[in-house]
Amino acid sequence: MKKNEQLIILELMNRRGMIKDKSLLYRLKNGFEGELEFIQWFGKYNKSHWTLETDYWFDMDGLKQIDDLLISSQKWIVVDVKHYWGKFQYINGNCILNNKLMKTDIFDSLETKTKKIRRLVADINSNIRVDSAMIFIGEHCQVELDCVPMAQVVMRNELMSFITGLEYANPMTDWMTRKIVDKLNEYRTKERPPDIALAPEQFSELLKGIQLDGCGHNDFSTDNRWITCKVCGTKETFKSVVSRHAIELSYLFYYYPKIVTTKNVHALMGGQITKRTVQKYLKEEFKVVGMRKNCYYKVR
Repeated sequence: MKKNEQLIILELMNRRGMIKDKSLLYRLKNGFEGELEFIQWFGKYNKSHWTLETDYWFDMDGLKQIDDLLISSQKWIVVDVKHYWGKFQYINGNCILNNKLMKTDIFDSLETKTKKIRRLVADINSNIRVDSAMIFIGEHCQVELDCVPMAQVVMRNELMSFITGLEYANPMTDWMTRKIVDKLNEYRTKERPPDIALAPEQFSELLKGIQLDGCGHNDFSTDNRWITCKVCGTKETFKSVVSRHAIELSYLFYYYPKIVTTKNVHALMGGQITKRTVQKYLKEEFKVVGMRKNCYYKVR
């Protein structure tokens, strides 16, 4: 499972000193970690013929995203994973997290998506049943409900039992597999475009300098081909460093692709690699758009 573009942009903005209120970053990062943990649990404890479709974006009378789809030949389960910390309450149709009213009814949203998947599944086989599950995977999450939601509610300490207790499913035939893939792809669409990105005039505000992949440190030594972190020993080639910073620039200024120039990548890296070297590897790795001084690199 990959991080969505919004989270990627926020993490890069944070590294470059461009975020004051980090609440959205923490919320998206926490959600991603929760979904990743569910995928790991499913891979570890699923011993039956169920498959998992993750991060499914689809357009059926409007754009929707489903965290996970558990799929078998007889039954599907639409899954929402919530990685909350603290106390979640569902009272009179209101969702309250740590005494703060949430904007969305998460159970109503899940039911809406489940109904759409039922329509999709009906075109595959009308005998396949579609249910839903709300999984609270947070280690320190309490849940209080004043009614019984339409979705199955699964707490972290029940998750292993939920996965191992999935009813037996027959192996999927090749014909059924192809039909399911084709139907999912019929409605599949790209994720919602990010609504947070920088404008070109903000380039001067970025913290500049090479940040090594993985460790994120900026104290390093160089030789003819390699950059080596003095803190942890991480090594990375010049080509990899240049490519990665070009991609970083394209995400930071998501809606301004022309900003990815030799000059700007060189500046983002704090001038710590020569402009000629930056240009060399940009030309090797990416398509050049335009001519001479007005050219830029198509990164995404």
